[in-house]
Amino acid sequence: MAVSVQRKRNLERVLLSWGGFILLIIVLFFLGRATYDVYEKSHIAALERISRINEFADLETRKSSLEAQLAKLQTGRGVEEELRNRYQVGKPGEEAVMVVDDKGNGHLEYGTTTQKVEATTTSWWSKIFNQ
Repeated sequence: MAVSVQRKRNLERVLLSWGGFILLIIVLFFLGRATYDVYEKSHIAALERISRINEFADLETRKSSLEAQLAKLQTGRGVEEELRNRYQVGKPGEEAVMVVDDKGNGHLEYGTTTQKVEATTTSWWSKIFNQ
């Protein structure tokens, strides 16, 4: 029994000495560092999760848009519209008309017409002399 009491006193003396104090500081340093590393990793994982959720929402939006386009292309009218937009073609017998606005932007329109419409542009100078 005296031996165990002696060991207990020696252990208390070592733990309460400067060596024990320094050992305790070193252990606390490594435990704190490990805890901070886990915190950093959880923070990075949370940011990645938010990024993936946003990416998933964008993909869902794109999916619905593509499904709408696919549904449109499964109809005859949708196929015809896409062909006209992409390749600027018309049916036999149709004539193309270039519609130009004041800013110079124009687009083609197709249709069957029996009359040809000519666009006349006159300057303000010629309007004065041709009255």
